[in-house]
Amino acid sequence: MLKKPFFGISSSAFLIFFNALFLWIFFSLFRQALDTADMFENYAWGITWTLGNNKHPPLFSWVTAFWFQIFPTKDWAYYLLNEFNLLIALAFIMLSMRKVLDEDKVFIALGLTIVVLPLGIDNGYRYNANLAQLPFLTGYLWALLTAFTEKRISIFCLAGVFAGAAVLSKYSAIVLISAITFATFLYFKPKLTYVLPRLLLTGLIALTVLSPHIYWGVQHGWPSLHYMHQMYRPVEQGEWFSIIVNRLRILFTYVASSLAMLGIALLYPPNFIKTTPLVYRRKIPLGLLIFISSVICIFIASYIEKITPYSGWFIVCSIFFGWALVDMLPDVTNWKMLRPRIKLLIIFYITLVTLVTIYKKLNTENTYVPLAALPEIVSKDVTNLYHNAYNKHIDYVAGSFPLPYAISFYSSDHPYGIYGLDIEQSNWINKSQFKLKSKVIICNKEKHYSPTDPECTQQAIALFGSPDIHKNLKYQVYDPVLKASRYVEVNVLMYP
Repeated sequence: MLKKPFFGISSSAFLIFFNALFLWIFFSLFRQALDTADMFENYAWGITWTLGNNKHPPLFSWVTAFWFQIFPTKDWAYYLLNEFNLLIALAFIMLSMRKVLDEDKVFIALGLTIVVLPLGIDNGYRYNANLAQLPFLTGYLWALLTAFTEKRISIFCLAGVFAGAAVLSKYSAIVLISAITFATFLYFKPKLTYVLPRLLLTGLIALTVLSPHIYWGVQHGWPSLHYMHQMYRPVEQGEWFSIIVNRLRILFTYVASSLAMLGIALLYPPNFIKTTPLVYRRKIPLGLLIFISSVICIFIASYIEKITPYSGWFIVCSIFFGWALVDMLPDVTNWKMLRPRIKLLIIFYITLVTLVTIYKKLNTENTYVPLAALPEIVSKDVTNLYHNAYNKHIDYVAGSFPLPYAISFYSSDHPYGIYGLDIEQSNWINKSQFKLKSKVIICNKEKHYSPTDPECTQQAIALFGSPDIHKNLKYQVYDPVLKASRYVEVNVLMYP
C-alpha cells in the first residue's frame, strides 16, 4: 500500500498550511485595523530590546521587533506573523499526535482544532502573549513525548529550551507546562529513577533560559509580576462555584464550532459508532488527558493565587481540544469515512465565513474612516506635522494610551512609545534621554483611552512644560456602536 505524501493536498501538513494561508488572506482583506492595544505595545516594547517591561516577559515582543526588521509595519504583515506563529504550533501538535495516533485521526483532530474560535476567525489575527506562547508549549509537548519514547537526554534538554521560552512569553505558561508534564507522565508511567533526573535537567535548562529576565526583574522590582496580580480580580468566599461555571461556559463558546462540526460529521449513518466512548479503554488517552489536566491546573493555580481565572488562559487549552475530541470517540469509529466528511465540512465552513463576511461588507454603508483605523491615520498625520515643523525625526511619543504605541508602530520614525504619560512605569526607555530628545504628546477624549483630555493635555504641560507647537486635529469617523459618523479630536503637543 502506497504511503500518502507528507504534503499532499489531503495531508495534515497541507491542512495546517492552508489554514494559515486562508486566515492571513481573510484578515488582510476584511479587517480594517489591528484594533487592539496588545499588538501595538508588543512592537513598542520590542524595538527597545530590553529584558522586560511593565506587563509581560519580553520574548514575544522581541519576536515582533525581529519580524518587522524583515517586513514593513503594515497590518497584513502583523497578521502574517500570527498565522506563522499558529502554523508552527499546529505543526508541533501534529508531530505530537503522530506518536500515538494514526494519520486519519491526526487529520480529523487538526480539522477540529482549526475551527476553534480563538485560533481562527474570532481571534486568530491577534499576536499577543496568549498566542505567542503556543509554539513553545506545543514544542515542549513534542520534545517531552520524543524524550519519553526515544529516551534521549538531548531531547530532554530541548524540552527545557521550549519550556523556558514559553515562560519567557507569558508567566502563566508554567501552569500549562505543569499540566503537560503531569499528563505525559501519567500516560507513559516511566520509572521515577529514570525520569526525575532528566526532568530536573529540563527544569535547570529552562531556568537558564529565564535567568537574564529574572536578573532584570530583581533589578527593577518585578513590575510585570505586580501587573499580573493587579490585573486579576481577587475571589471572594463562596464565589468559586459560579466562577468555575462561568469559565467553563466561556471555554464551551471557544470550542462550540468544533463540537458542532463533529456532531454534523457523525449524523449519518446511524450505526457510524456502535459503542459509547471510553467504555473499553484501559487508560485515558493522551490528548484527552492533556486537555483535562490543562483546565484543572488553571483552576488549581487560580485557587492557590486566590484570583479569578483569566478567560485568555483557556485559549491556550483549546489548542488541545481537537485531539481530546478524537480521543473521546470509541475505537470502532470508521475513521476512513469520517476524514473526508471533516474535510468537506472545513471547506463548507471556510466558504460560509467568507460569504457572510462579504455580505456584511457589501451591506455596510460607510464612507468615513472606521474609528478603529484612526490610530494609523493619526500616526501618519502627526509624523508629517513634526517633519514639516522641525525637519527631523520624532524620538519619543507619549499621551493617551494606547496612541503612543500605535504611533511607535505606524510612524515612519518608529519613536519609542511611553506607557500613557507614566515615565516611571515605562522601564524600557532611557529616562534621561527622554527629557533631552524630540518628543510628541498625543491626547484624545475617547473613553477607552487613558488619560483622556483635558486631563491628558494638562498633565503633559505640567510634566514637560508648554509645547513649542500645539495642534488640534479633527477627524470624521464611523462609529460602529452608534452606527453613524461623528467627529473625533486629537491634541498634538510638539517638543523639538
